[in-house]
Order: sequence, then structure tokens, then C-alpha cells
Amino acid sequence: MKNKLLGFSLIQTIVIIVTIGVIIGAAFYLIDPITRFQKAKDNKRKSDLMLVQEALDRFYADFGKYPQNPGDCKKDANLCKIVGLDPNNPVVEWGQPFKPYLNVLPEDPGGKTYIYLSLSDRQVYYLYANLDRESDSQACNRGKACSSIIAEGLDPTFCDGICNYGVSSPNVRP
Repeated sequence: MKNKLLGFSLIQTIVIIVTIGVIIGAAFYLIDPITRFQKAKDNKRKSDLMLVQEALDRFYADFGKYPQNPGDCKKDANLCKIVGLDPNNPVVEWGQPFKPYLNVLPEDPGGKTYIYLSLSDRQVYYLYANLDRESDSQACNRGKACSSIIAEGLDPTFCDGICNYGVSSPNVRP
């Protein structure tokens, strides 16, 4: 009596299952969807910070200084935001309008936090994010915290992860 499963012998069925498994494994290895999603989010973070950087430069051109923080950002990540021009809603939350400079201040695509620090003279600012791929060639210190975040006395984990990517005003480096 032959042992058959839907017209295939047990060995043929095992060979087919193993072959399908190898093909699926090779496809995942070649496509690497997790890395692709991480790269996409990191590219969005970089793009977001460049948009904010352009808006801050326009603000500086209008007022001769950058926007301030609502409080001592060095003590509380919730104060690492931008004070805008709307007197009814002065603190601009990420995802809210920063009129007339940006229709919407972008939010991190992965639910992390962007950090904005303006120094007291408002002639210098820093913007930080946490990249998923620390090995990214544009990450600070090979994926470690940006040296400026430590030098300015901020907690390097304010970005809901290590603040390992930054942009800044033209007169300093992140």
C-alpha cells in the first residue's frame, strides 16, 4: 500500500515544502523588508528636519534670531519645542502648523520625538532625531549620540532613543 498525500508521495511533498521555504527565505533575504522600512523612515526623518531647518532660516531672516524654547529644554524633553508666532497657541507641537513658515511641523514617522534646542541668545539652534539605522553614514558619531547634544547638556535619549542625527544653524555643527 502506497502512502500518498493528494497524489504525491511523502518524499515529493517534503521536497516541495523545502523548495518553497528556500524560495521564500531567499526572497526575504534579498528584499529585506525590515531594512527597507527603516531606511524609508530614516529618509523621512532627514527630509523632515531639512524642511524645519528651511523654515527656521526664514524665521531668522525675518527676526534676526531663531525661535525660542518654551522653557528649559535641557531639563525636560517636552520643552524642546518651538515657540511660534500665534499668541493663542504659542508652543508649536510636532504635527501642528508653524505659520507662516510651515503648514505643518512634521512628526516623526515612527512615533519618536524630534528635539529642537535654541540657545539663550537665539543665534544657534539644533534639531535632533533618532535614526533606526545607526550605521547610516549621516548619523552622528557612527550612530552614537550627537556630540553637540551632550555638550549642550541635553539627555541624549530625549528623541525616544539615542539622538543620533542632527542638523543645526549654519554657524555650528550638530
